[in-house]
Amino acid sequence: MLGGLVLRYWAAKTFGKFYTKTLQTPEQQEIIQQALYNIIRHPGYLGTFLMEIGAGLTIANW
Repeated sequence: MLGGLVLRYWAAKTFGKFYTKTLQTPEQQEIIQQALYNIIRHPGYLGTFLMEIGAGLTIANW
């Protein structure tokens, strides 16, 4: 769960001022091709998924 939280935080910090919760794409936004973005298309979504899996494992609820 902690790994997912760190991944989600890193993805948001990498996006910087272009990070939004509404999935809007401004005209001046550039494509990020560094670190995990060149391997995983949406590391923020992967981080959320890992947090949800971790929460389920923590409370032993499959």
